[in-house]
This record gives sequence, structure tokens and C-alpha cells, in this order.
Amino acid sequence: MKRSRLLALTLVVCVLAGSVVLASASSVQWPRKPVQIIVPYGAGGDTDFNARVLAERLNKVLGGNFVVVNMAGTGGATGARYVKDSANDGYTVLFHHTGFLVSKLSGVSDFGLDAYEFVCIAGRSAGNIITLHSKHGITNLKELIEYSQANPGKLKIAANTGATTHATALMLRDIGAKLNIVDSGGAADRIVALLGGHVDIIVNPYGTLKDYLETGELVGIALDSDVQPATIPDIPIGAAQGYDIGLPFYYFLAFPKGTDPAIVEKLSSAVKEIVANDASYAETIMNAYLQTPTYYDAEEGLRLMQEAYEKLSRLDFTN
Repeated sequence: MKRSRLLALTLVVCVLAGSVVLASASSVQWPRKPVQIIVPYGAGGDTDFNARVLAERLNKVLGGNFVVVNMAGTGGATGARYVKDSANDGYTVLFHHTGFLVSKLSGVSDFGLDAYEFVCIAGRSAGNIITLHSKHGITNLKELIEYSQANPGKLKIAANTGATTHATALMLRDIGAKLNIVDSGGAADRIVALLGGHVDIIVNPYGTLKDYLETGELVGIALDSDVQPATIPDIPIGAAQGYDIGLPFYYFLAFPKGTDPAIVEKLSSAVKEIVANDASYAETIMNAYLQTPTYYDAEEGLRLMQEAYEKLSRLDFTN
């Protein structure tokens, strides 16, 4: 009987605590000035696009001025560190993705998500496409592995050290592909390198490749996602071809450690509203990157990021 009363009391306290947080979030006077959304990559890529589309909607929902600032460098670690070391006043927030985990595991950065106030997962990529020039005549992973084993080191794959492309390149090595991993810049830089013949393989989001895939100049042989997106049915994931190279690619928001929980909750709730109810937002990300709106709160988002971290931790980033 006492145990039942204790449990009931605990539930009441939790509900009341949750109500207090929600009430504080709705009443907190934020933002009062421009909020910098730091994108730790250059302009023109999928991360920059997602941040800008979301910022535009946040301006309407929260009545503030959300400004995207690109801060490229060290596979995303430069911008991530800048936010980590910024004032925790709610006016600097990081917009990053799964690549953050790669930076930690590869030694590019020395801090993890526990250095921030995690807001939410604000999106999910349909997957990056492992892409070659059509001149190679390679159309799937099996052919890539066989060709590379017959010509070890001949094929160069562009990978941004400390980012998700680095992880995908290592996964390809783990399934038997004998590739030469070449350090590269962002998504736009990789396109230029591939078209210019400086590299043979790139791993890019659909939106940066669609024109070249439609003309047949480039060939997408696999998606690096862990699930087959309904929006890209014609390019199979690795698992569908018998190879485990899948990785969930989440976009997330995070404030510096110690940011007011009411501000964190207010931003999370605004993102949730946009994802759930803004039809123009859904249409925009579908048309550009074949994405569907995705949101997970801080608790579920951190759990999903931990799952991704555990999978990535099996890779040898020193190789």
C-alpha cells in the first residue's frame, strides 16, 4: 500500500515538474535579440539548407530573428567547439548532424554531446548516395568491391576527415573495397572533385546530385542509410545488397551547457510544431532533398544518437 502511494506521489511530482517546465517555456521572454544558428559546414550543402529552411520557420513561430552562420573547418569540429565555448544565454545554437559523433571518435574533437544542452533531433536525411562517374561502368556495391580488389588503391574516394563521409569510406573498406581515401571538403567541393576527375567516388546527399544522376553522367550505386527511404526507391541501401554499411543521419540542435531549460524547451516545442504542422516546410525539404519531416525530443534524440555512436565506435578511424 505504501509502495503504491509512493509511486502515485512520484508520478504527481513528475507531472507537476513537467507542467512547470512547459509553463516556463511558454512564458520565458526569448528571443529578445538575434539568435545565431551555427552550421559547422560551408554554405550550399544539405546541413546549411536544412538549417536555413528551419530558421525561416522559427522566425515566424517564435517571432525572433534566427540567423544562420556558416563556420566550416575540421570536419565540423570548429563550429561545434565555437558553440560549446559560447555564452549559455540562448543566443548561440549548434545545428549539426551525426557527423559530430565521427569527430569525437576520430580524434578530431575531444568533446561529446554531454558538453551541450541537447534540444532535439530536427530532421533526418534520406541518406547519402555512394556515387561514381558513369565511365567506370560500376553499378552496385558488389561490382565496386570486385573492381577495387582487382585494382587495389586505384579508386579514390573523397572523405571529409572526422565527418560521416569518413565513416562511410571506412565501412566500404570493412566490406572489402580496396579504396584510397582522400581528404576532401564539403558536399559542393566533392561534386567538383568528381566531375574534374580528381576523385572517383563521392558520398553526397541527393539534392547535390540529382541533376547529374538524371543525365546519367553520374551513377548512384548505394545509399548509406540504415533504412530504405520511400522517397529514393531506385537506389538500394547497402543492406539490400548484402552489405552492412547503413548509418542513420540525423540533424540536431544543441545549446551551450547551462542554457536555461525553459529556452531549450521553447525551441524544441517550436521545432516540433513546424515538423508536425507546416506543410510548406514538408514540401520544401521533399523537393530539395527527398526528406520527410522528422522530430525527436531531447530524451529520444539522445537515445538515437547513442545508438549511432555505438555503431560508429566499431570502425577503426586510425586506419
